[in-house]
Amino acid sequence: MNNDSNIFILSMPRTGSSVLANLVQSAGYDTQISSDSLFLQASEFNPDGYFEETGFTLLNDQLIRCQYGSDKSFLHTPHPSSERTNIKLTEVNPDFFYDINEDSLSIPFGFKQDLLSFTGHSWDPWGLTRMTYGEKWYRCYHKFGCDTGKKIKRKIFEYSSTFNSSTGLVVKDPRLALTFEAFNIRDPKIIILRRESEECLKSLRNHYGNKLFTNNLIPGESYCSNHFNYKIQPQKFGDYEKFYEIFFRRATLTPGASVLEICFSDIVNKGPRLNELEDFIDGKVDITRIRI
Repeated sequence: MNNDSNIFILSMPRTGSSVLANLVQSAGYDTQISSDSLFLQASEFNPDGYFEETGFTLLNDQLIRCQYGSDKSFLHTPHPSSERTNIKLTEVNPDFFYDINEDSLSIPFGFKQDLLSFTGHSWDPWGLTRMTYGEKWYRCYHKFGCDTGKKIKRKIFEYSSTFNSSTGLVVKDPRLALTFEAFNIRDPKIIILRRESEECLKSLRNHYGNKLFTNNLIPGESYCSNHFNYKIQPQKFGDYEKFYEIFFRRATLTPGASVLEICFSDIVNKGPRLNELEDFIDGKVDITRIRI
């Protein structure tokens, strides 16, 4: 493998990006962005892991909030301009602040007593119970150094420097499509991953709640889902897909970008498109890692 570049996977959530990252890693690429990287743990949704560095995902959360509004996230896509407008460090409000604490955390009434009716599962995939005082995600943005605008600027600079000075990384986060321009990556190799709409929608609802992409709000609340305290507002799934596509296109306009577009079905069917993937990353993937 000639890993003289980094691979950036851009996708909507629940499109199989963890499987793809696993394959790219099997070809010799590293998910370890920094020496102290921590990763999202495996779950029943992704038993082999998510291949997402926690600090990077939290930074992207914050960048979306401070650029597009506190109600926006990778699960409630902002409406992008059709024209390319780079996100710049100078546009990050230094006075921005957000963290998960007693003031911001919103747990629907009866949530802990009836997880099944809210999430469709007997456990808490939304993570709300792990955000209360003393739990893992309490004040998580402070813990990872991105709770204020000043810290966000510093973190963007640190990741940008790493991406432009290192090689052999595979970087994956469904939020990244919405923030890609902020990192000013030189000559990036981008893989855009898609999944059939009905399959993707089914998986999204299974993971984040069956009210997602409907107008059915949680009783007594203004949102239809509250994964990771995003307080997700109603949005048409067609708009969600369309807005992501615009962000994909904007990322591909990055000077010097090389782009491969691939579908989840190409991966799980182990078809000839896998050869194109290997050519693109200049490495041999281990197809035994494709476990669906």
